[in-house]
Amino acid sequence: MKEKIKPGRIGKGILLILQQIMTVLCVVSITLFAINISTPISVPYAINNLSGESHTSYLHIGYDSVVEVMNPQEVFENTKQFGRMMTYNIADIIRYCVIREQLETNGQFDGKKVINIGQYANHIDDPNQTEGSSPACYYLEDLISWSQYGWETEEITEAELADMIGVASESEIAEEQNVDYLPNEMIIVEDMSEQTFLMEETTHTYMPNEEIINVVTVPIERYLTVENKPLTAYTDNMDDYLQSVKELKTTIDMLAINYREYQNYQMYFDEQNQGFQYYVTVGVGEEQRVYTNLPIELQNVNRRNTFTALGKYLYYEPTSSTFESNVENISSENIKESWQQYTYAFSEPCTIWAGVDTTYPYSDNYRAMAEGYTKRIQENTFFVQMTAASAGLAVLFLVVLTVFAGRKKKVEGVVFTRFDYISTEITLLISEIAIVAIFLLFAWEMQILDEIEFRYNRTQNVALVEEQMLFAGLFGGVWALVSNSIFLFFYFSLVRRLKAHTLFSNSLIVRGCRKMKTVVLDFYINGNVTVKTIVPIMIAGLLNIVLTAIGVLLLDSELAIFGALLFVLILALDAVLAILLYEEAKKRQHIVEGIGKIKDGNLTYKIETTNLYGENLKLAIAVNSIGEGIQKAVEISMKDERMKAELITNVSHDIKTPLTSIINYVDLLKRENIQDETVRGYIEVLDMKSQRLKQLTEDLVEASKISSGNITLDMKEINLVELLQQTAGEYEEKFQARMIQLIMTLEDHPVKVLADSRRMWRIIENLYSNICKYALEGTRAYVDINQIEEKDSKWAVIIIKNISAQPLNIAAEELTERFIRGDISRSTEGSGLGLSIARDLVEAQNGTFDIYLDGDLFKVTMRFPVLETV
Repeated sequence: MKEKIKPGRIGKGILLILQQIMTVLCVVSITLFAINISTPISVPYAINNLSGESHTSYLHIGYDSVVEVMNPQEVFENTKQFGRMMTYNIADIIRYCVIREQLETNGQFDGKKVINIGQYANHIDDPNQTEGSSPACYYLEDLISWSQYGWETEEITEAELADMIGVASESEIAEEQNVDYLPNEMIIVEDMSEQTFLMEETTHTYMPNEEIINVVTVPIERYLTVENKPLTAYTDNMDDYLQSVKELKTTIDMLAINYREYQNYQMYFDEQNQGFQYYVTVGVGEEQRVYTNLPIELQNVNRRNTFTALGKYLYYEPTSSTFESNVENISSENIKESWQQYTYAFSEPCTIWAGVDTTYPYSDNYRAMAEGYTKRIQENTFFVQMTAASAGLAVLFLVVLTVFAGRKKKVEGVVFTRFDYISTEITLLISEIAIVAIFLLFAWEMQILDEIEFRYNRTQNVALVEEQMLFAGLFGGVWALVSNSIFLFFYFSLVRRLKAHTLFSNSLIVRGCRKMKTVVLDFYINGNVTVKTIVPIMIAGLLNIVLTAIGVLLLDSELAIFGALLFVLILALDAVLAILLYEEAKKRQHIVEGIGKIKDGNLTYKIETTNLYGENLKLAIAVNSIGEGIQKAVEISMKDERMKAELITNVSHDIKTPLTSIINYVDLLKRENIQDETVRGYIEVLDMKSQRLKQLTEDLVEASKISSGNITLDMKEINLVELLQQTAGEYEEKFQARMIQLIMTLEDHPVKVLADSRRMWRIIENLYSNICKYALEGTRAYVDINQIEEKDSKWAVIIIKNISAQPLNIAAEELTERFIRGDISRSTEGSGLGLSIARDLVEAQNGTFDIYLDGDLFKVTMRFPVLETV
């Protein structure tokens, strides 16, 4: 298996810097994007709100732009912002027309216009329906001047007010009728020393032993009516006068608002610099009044053609509810809602034409909004793309750093820092403190940004937006750098602990529990029968007594439910004790069963001692020691085996000397020029049989050495891939003679093991020879080698497969026994020792040798520990 990549310190440092940079870019992009979509574009879009207060509002693309960001090709005219802007402007135009109806005569401001305060304050359009309202009329310019100067009041007595109106006061009427005077809606306080009488619009002060003085608040009339009379001249009682004062105050306040709006509307809807154009007709009796900012040359041209040529237009006729528009984000309900607020002013048929020149030829609000919108969308698109790219790269670098965490060149295992040795609980506490600090920094930034945004909303200063974005970007980058550094510090410590499997083992709680377990087990294991039996029962009994007493006391109190829970806990503890005693008895029964099996003749049976402690463990070990007798018998058998091996070695050695002479003389005969074919045939037979006898003798000697342990191995580093290739080259002609195709699948890199090269050659040679002897002609044989990893160890695996020429009616285990051959007829030249020798040599070199048979398939699997190179 390939060695894990272990980068150097410089490489990891570069990756860490890149990850930090990408994280900072991601946070800065998100911060700027959030500010960009929440900061208004400084473009005024409306003059008036629904409450009637005159002001200038500012339109911003806000969070609606999040959708547009996903579709940056969306033009401004098709957005909600454009529709909202046009809706507000139409509402302003409707109100502008209402105000012009009130303040103008023949299209010009008329300061001498007469205003009936009763009609104006109560929105009465019909002069014949003024019953209950003041008939007083003032000049328009006087009321506007009065509002600009200010509303001032003074306090006079009720008698003085009655003299001004020319009527008797309520106290005088009561005196003439000889009755006690008590003002209406009087509140009497029980403490008569400080009794106070209160009445709407009138203050009554009561002083003991003195007469009641009634005080009334009246306005200082800075201007008189058109008839040059005061307001008191139009009333004949005090209630009517107070109602007239209220209507006068309402009229002055409303005119002040309308006049300011009138001035703002004139400037805002100036035809010289507005791409927004309108044409409103209002019917007043038989007269039709026109309000428009169209150039004079376009006012008499076909209005439909004029407004449709602008690009975006709207037509609305309230009487028939006719609505026509090519603006996507505007509806008739919006226009109808604005119109219905002023139905008191527009009782006759009216029409509204409005449009926006979408070429934006003027430097007006629509052009500024379109340019700001396009710029904002481009910026948001850039921020989104930057966020996605930087976030993806930051995560990628983090994954790579996670893989490399704890690795170091030329160092095996996980490399710890000093911080990694700190216990897990303390590490968690430090990390929580760091997280709190990070969030406090973030909250501080949000507070500062809110203050900047608050100042911006009040001043509409674009420089504040730039200040906000600069500060937010810098602070966000610093915050991201600090936060990410803290995160990486704790994250990589966690990764190293997980890789080294120390996250829980380094925990104070885990170590404390293990220590407690050790103490309890030591007490239990090393104690005698009295300790292990009497002490648990005594502890359980003591707990039963204490908990029962507490439970009885609680049952007689308000905490009866806790008393019941204590009795449940008592039953649970008794159940646990019973289970423990049962398990102890069960383990003893297991030992008794083991003794019975050994008694019945199963001498190889061993009692499992993993979960046994104390006396039970000692008893199980004693029973298992019965197998020692069997072990002695095995040793005797092995001794006999060694004696047989020595006999074979000695006999084989004695045979080798005459056999060598025979082989040499046969070789000499082969060199003679013998013409007789019969004799030459005899010589070939002698040569073949002598070579077979030599091979058999060598196999016997080799097998006896291995079995007796007299073999000496010269362990060196060898390349299995090279060895298999060389051996295959030497057997190539033999394979061709048998028409066997050898297919090899080898690693593309050296596979090195620690072994004896001569013995490894013998192993491969025996297996290749086995293929030549027993494989079916005209078939293929396979040789594979690869590396695997099991339980933190690397193994080189050699697999050799072929199809047998003879049926393999034999068990795989028997083929590795001596003198056992797959050819039951024994018609081949095999000795029956090849596989046995190969197996013994593999095991002698710390390998494993397995044979697998499936029908005619013969498969050998050998495994050797891979030599780790530095």
